[in-house]
Amino acid sequence: MNELKNLEALIDKYDVISFDIFDTLLLRNVLKPIDIFRILEIEVKEKYYINNFCRMRIEAEQNSRTEENHYETSLDEIYDTLSINSKIIKEEIKKMEINLEKEFLTFNPFMKSVYDYAVSKNKKVVCISDMYLPEKIISDILNNNGYEGIKVYVSNEYHKHKGNMTLYELVLEKEKFEKEKWLHIGDNYYSDYEQARKFGISSYHYKNVLSRSKNLGDNLSVASSIIFAISNNAVNNGLEVDYWKKFGIINAAPLYYAFANWVYKNNIDHDNIYFFARDGYIIKKIFDNIKMVENSKIFSSYLYTSRRATQLPILTYEKKTVAVDMLCGVNFQYDKNQKLRTIFECFNLDADKYSEVIKKYGFLSPDDIITIENHIYYRQLISEVYDDFEQKMNEQKELIEKYLIQEKVYEHKKMNAVDIGWRGSIQYALSKISEVELFGYYFCTGQYIYEDILYNTRGFLLNYNKPETISNLIINNMMMFEFIFSSPEGSLVRYEEQDNKVIPVLSENKDYIKEVSIIQDAAINIIDKYLKYYKYTSKIDSEESLLPYKNYLETRDYNDVKMVSTLFTNVGYSGNEFSFINSFTKEEIENNIMNFFEGGIIKSLWEKTFVIEGIDSAEEFNSYMAHIDNKYKKMCKIRFLKRFKPRNVLRVLKRKVKVLIKG
Repeated sequence: MNELKNLEALIDKYDVISFDIFDTLLLRNVLKPIDIFRILEIEVKEKYYINNFCRMRIEAEQNSRTEENHYETSLDEIYDTLSINSKIIKEEIKKMEINLEKEFLTFNPFMKSVYDYAVSKNKKVVCISDMYLPEKIISDILNNNGYEGIKVYVSNEYHKHKGNMTLYELVLEKEKFEKEKWLHIGDNYYSDYEQARKFGISSYHYKNVLSRSKNLGDNLSVASSIIFAISNNAVNNGLEVDYWKKFGIINAAPLYYAFANWVYKNNIDHDNIYFFARDGYIIKKIFDNIKMVENSKIFSSYLYTSRRATQLPILTYEKKTVAVDMLCGVNFQYDKNQKLRTIFECFNLDADKYSEVIKKYGFLSPDDIITIENHIYYRQLISEVYDDFEQKMNEQKELIEKYLIQEKVYEHKKMNAVDIGWRGSIQYALSKISEVELFGYYFCTGQYIYEDILYNTRGFLLNYNKPETISNLIINNMMMFEFIFSSPEGSLVRYEEQDNKVIPVLSENKDYIKEVSIIQDAAINIIDKYLKYYKYTSKIDSEESLLPYKNYLETRDYNDVKMVSTLFTNVGYSGNEFSFINSFTKEEIENNIMNFFEGGIIKSLWEKTFVIEGIDSAEEFNSYMAHIDNKYKKMCKIRFLKRFKPRNVLRVLKRKVKVLIKG
């Protein structure tokens, strides 16, 4: 039975249900309450040129909690203590704080379901809160968030609080409840749970969103606080959420949003931006939503491109020997089953028509597999029929130029393009073919970016492989980043002309992972909430936006690894399916312990991750790996002793002693 059903069953046993408010019925779209003061500081500095307001506000609250008010202060008492001389300005800032609270407070989806259930069962419902905001303001906020007509008891109105049970006593006195029929629900373990029980009523401790969420560090920016809080509030409130939906909201959405926003800010004064298929698919959607919020007139377009369709035609600029070498390049790690037919299909050539020349070089048919052993003959074959390939490449070059005209590229003085990275292959190819000035904005650029476009590129997360603090993580998990940028369309194979219009011909999308649709749809929906606070969230830092996914990749939580191990993708031209995570039997590990631990076996697309067949829990996995780790350490000791026999060690020591004596 899930948490919601458990709580509903508990509510059935009582007549009176009281709720805590903040972090229970209501959630703030910031990670910590103090972040409201940090946002207020930005507003106060802009309007009144007052610095360090956040610190002033915290100190004022501390100073306002006195023995006279039983340490239960009100907003008025806080602002009376605030060290600003002008009463008018203090009143204005107080209104600003109230408005920010209204703007950033939202209902808790989990607790809204609990509250609705209690109301539907005709339970008597009240709210009890230790808070400095006025009771009227809190009631208005509750009403605006779907908790209509609920009676509210707030500590500062009575100078009583839950921590010493005096606020519970007051509610009991005014409402005449029976303690044995009263259940209190709240997130503070001490005041909402322990003290409620001590007072003699039943209580339920609700684990709040922050306690269910991963800590991504202190000193995060205001932008990150808002973005991560919105994501956490959506999926860590207690309701059950689909795994991939949660992945999209927590890990992918901040990265998508920060990248799209970075692209927007870098092109705010430009008249065009083109998003290359397919990695630009999701980013264009988010970019266009930012455009709407900002009422921007930048022309944005989705351009059908691919490395295969654009890079092959530019081989005509190379000498024949170089072009043939590049055509015949095979990555035998990923293209283990690449057929001869594949290369002909890339150029829209019928491989069967070349059967005779194929047999001439020792192949039986176009469906023979290219191997390391026959690769030299494969190269000779391609060299002989190269003229046919070159003709097709020239045809594609002409169609690319027509396509760029069709897509209005030449109407702009400079073309601005967006892609994931890493070398800028498509930008390099289009620049060569069209001779248009093209500037590329990339998710990441590596150190091997084409020299010809080096100064016409910029990277969001990595710029020429910098900063080094995150470069290894990204490079070693490149396919895990490619995964989240996938699109539902097939990749561009070539261009064709129909009725004087250039048509992109797409492959059957065998490499699309259906889970990506769930991830991206969830991300788009949560990003709409980020955009509500665009003034603040637009300042999101690239490295901070990576934090949730970085944590995910580095933690390698057992359940995450199991979920990703079900995913497969196509790498290379051969269409081979590869699992993101390798699977091993216990026998394979036991027989290759040294190789396993020293990197010879673990080569997953998600770095250093693997699953073991027959193991279905984190506890069992950790126990087995501890057993294997002990065996590995023993083998290391044996290897060390074999390498350094006692007499050899003695000989070395004697030699060192002689050197010291001579010295």
